[in-house]
Amino acid sequence: MLRTYLSHLFCTAALLRSAYAQKSVPSDLAVGFDPSSISLQAAYGGGEASEGFTDGTKFTKDQVANAPAFAFGDSSGISSTTKFTILMLDTTCDSARTLHFLQTDFVYDGRLTDLASSANPLQAYQAPGAFKETGNGRQYTFLMYSQPGNQNISSLKLPNQGDIVNVKQFQDDNGYQNAQAGIGMVVDLGGTTNCGGAASSGGASSAAQSATSAAGSSSAAAAASSAAASGASSANSGTESPSATAAASSGTAGAAATTVAPGLTTATGSPGDQSSGLVAASSVLGGSPKTTLAASTTGQAGAASGTVSGTAPATQTGSEASNLSLTLARCVVVASLIAFAGLLVC
Repeated sequence: MLRTYLSHLFCTAALLRSAYAQKSVPSDLAVGFDPSSISLQAAYGGGEASEGFTDGTKFTKDQVANAPAFAFGDSSGISSTTKFTILMLDTTCDSARTLHFLQTDFVYDGRLTDLASSANPLQAYQAPGAFKETGNGRQYTFLMYSQPGNQNISSLKLPNQGDIVNVKQFQDDNGYQNAQAGIGMVVDLGGTTNCGGAASSGGASSAAQSATSAAGSSSAAAAASSAAASGASSANSGTESPSATAAASSGTAGAAATTVAPGLTTATGSPGDQSSGLVAASSVLGGSPKTTLAASTTGQAGAASGTVSGTAPATQTGSEASNLSLTLARCVVVASLIAFAGLLVC
């Protein structure tokens, strides 16, 4: 009679404990929980698994350094042949959950409510902090699944160790239904809380940042080249932009090349002459075979000489050339007037 009474008392205590359990388990992971049917217990430090910690218990890093023992919260109605998979997740960050432990083929061993497995863990126990996660109040969750078809499991499709795991994807990939039971704990690891996991959007961001940096460098290089070209142009043309050296050629389809005579590509002038030492410009008309133009100015007087060869007309532009043309025109007019006056005298 006393033994029966104690047995019922033990079961009642287990049920009461399970009623307060799972508060720290994320709600999306607890949708399949039914504490009135089955619950999970875990114990660290070599204690009886059936006397394990309550949900939400806080631990230090040293207290959870080794894998815990597991047990049912209530052994009633549990078959000794029913097989379970138990795993442990870091659930501190909803978007960065990582797998710390997974072992299959747990069965009720008939001793109190203990669970035992003869299978090797598919993910060996990695203590909190093993994946460089830090921070006080980190949350870890143990989940228990019924194995598909109650079959032994020797392999599963799992993420790489330390990678972020999508629990729903894990279940779908391996044929599991929602977890039937679970329990959570809190661990103080010190430092600032981070969201770890080997997989992250850092790689893409870094690539984007590198591309942006490269683009910025290219823009800077282009700007520098443009500035250098502008500087070189200014140096060649002198300080007075209206008298700047001009070299341009334009033509229609079929136009031949325009060539500046060798030996005249470098402008020269006296220190006092800030105007350009070379004025060369040509316009090649469509159909013209080839036009060569060379003009130079020396000294302060700005006297100019030029040679034009080819059949197409050539046009000089620039202030020096314009002044030269105006001077020649005036000379022609004056000479004509003088000649006309001479005729009148005669």
